[in-house]
Amino acid sequence: MIPTAASGGFARSSSPVRRQRLTGDPELLDTARYWAWTGVPFVYLVTPTAERGPAVVGSYATIPVLGATNWVAPNWFGLPVQWCGLVYADGLVQLARLDPRGPWRTLAEGIAASGILQTYPQDHPHHGLLPDSFNLSAQSRNPSDINPGTLQPVALRLLAGDRLTAIPYEFHAFRSSGLWVHAPGAVEAIRDQPGSAHFTVKAWSPRPSFVVIHGLHPGPASKTPPVVRLDGQPITLETRPASACPTAAP
Repeated sequence: MIPTAASGGFARSSSPVRRQRLTGDPELLDTARYWAWTGVPFVYLVTPTAERGPAVVGSYATIPVLGATNWVAPNWFGLPVQWCGLVYADGLVQLARLDPRGPWRTLAEGIAASGILQTYPQDHPHHGLLPDSFNLSAQSRNPSDINPGTLQPVALRLLAGDRLTAIPYEFHAFRSSGLWVHAPGAVEAIRDQPGSAHFTVKAWSPRPSFVVIHGLHPGPASKTPPVVRLDGQPITLETRPASACPTAAP
């Protein structure tokens, strides 16, 4: 098996991170750290060429695999394919929340910054797209070009810095109350206890948005419906029969 950045460092570090956030199991955090470290050999930690300057691609460029396609060609040693590293960086962002003393945020932000530099510039017909790969010595981009969907989430977090109102998305598991919250912004937990949770969402956009709360159930004794309050005021909840819910086509 050829080691890869995406299937190794990301896939195997992000899965235990998600499970640890749901369960609080410390062994899962150790597992996530282990697999996160396996992705580091794919990242340039120093600029490998003589080129220098703020627009030079070098540090934090990421190669996709320690090998070649079909064992022959193309040879990926030293040839960055940044979307693979960006997938890995997204897993590091999740890990950094649970292990802030590790190098995960620095790695993720560096990979994101390199991804921004590798996109086609504004005066190019394909501006904003990621190249398939990047030639470090020539500082040139190789087609076929790629949608920057893997770049946007980590680039937004890089540009947000420590501003909570600029974080585009966050998931928070309230383990005591059993609620899972998905929000278009930072989630600040105020209180979490059996039967209730209080939190604040710092939405990144001033426009109307949605917060998804999973795990609302009637009380075990009274069977009364759950109560949801927004800014202290109760919200009317609608219950739809199962027949009214959309289903996936077979």
